[in-house]
Amino acid sequence: MHGQTTTYDHLALTERELGRLDAMERYTLVSGYNDEALDRITRIVTFALGVRSSAVSIIGKDTQYLMSTHGIARADGPRCDSFCSHVVALDRRVGVPDARRDPRFAGNPLVLGDPNIRFYLGVPLRAAEGFVVGALCAIDDKPREVLEDHVEILTDLAALAMDRIDLNFAATIDGLTGVLRHNAFLSEAGRDFRRAGRGGSPLSCLMIDADHFKSVNDRFGHAKGDEVLALIGGICKSHCRAGDYAGRVGGEEFCVLLPGATSESALAIAERLRSRVEAASRAAPELPDISISVGVSSLAPGDAAVTDVMARADKALYAAKHAGRNCCRSA
Repeated sequence: MHGQTTTYDHLALTERELGRLDAMERYTLVSGYNDEALDRITRIVTFALGVRSSAVSIIGKDTQYLMSTHGIARADGPRCDSFCSHVVALDRRVGVPDARRDPRFAGNPLVLGDPNIRFYLGVPLRAAEGFVVGALCAIDDKPREVLEDHVEILTDLAALAMDRIDLNFAATIDGLTGVLRHNAFLSEAGRDFRRAGRGGSPLSCLMIDADHFKSVNDRFGHAKGDEVLALIGGICKSHCRAGDYAGRVGGEEFCVLLPGATSESALAIAERLRSRVEAASRAAPELPDISISVGVSSLAPGDAAVTDVMARADKALYAAKHAGRNCCRSA
């Protein structure tokens, strides 16, 4: 697209977009992601195309996640303001020689104010299955012509960026449950712990364990046990708030980190997850009856690391087990 305008709603939840968002569930999108290889790609884009800045963005339902930037502040933002959201909606490259002259973008706050976008060129980050997860883009604060050789460079680099994103996904995501692997979870949780400490904001976590899981494996086999874990992991991912995330920290044990959550709200979230697992188990006749016990804890003065918060939640989890299981307890 060379500045052409097309009538469409880049935020519309079309059938294709709903399918894309379902497929995107496998990507655990967490603010603060860092990858030196993606940073190299955005640097190359900036210098090869001679633009002011570049970015790798992934587009969620409501949020644009910036995985890497060069020459521009890195901050996640609302999808409604995202130029890259238009790449996703159109499923192809978007070239904008001068955003002030394009009715789709002339009133955009990123055009009217910092970073004063004039030129934009974005190409799709396309997963192996064909859906677009986001865009690799080049940005400038001066109008520019969209050149085909620049499109080709950006397209080749987008393929490399997508390969890297998928590689990191494979290394950080538990393939069975779809939640973060233990080490990846601890890395993200440690970052949020430090952020909460600096800002004085609340932070809570849930330790979750599948009740009587050994007997499930013994009676029904490990394949059914895997289905149970996948069910619990899926509920942990899909029934928390935006910004919360889960990790598999043991064989049948999960931890959910809740940035900004007080102990009261964390307990309410824990109870919601517990009841969802119980209801989902009853609604799946092919699965054995399953329930979870949940321990809840919150950041406290004197905590030196996020593992201190997790350790108290683990003690609360054992209290829930001793209380008869299928319940929640706070530290």
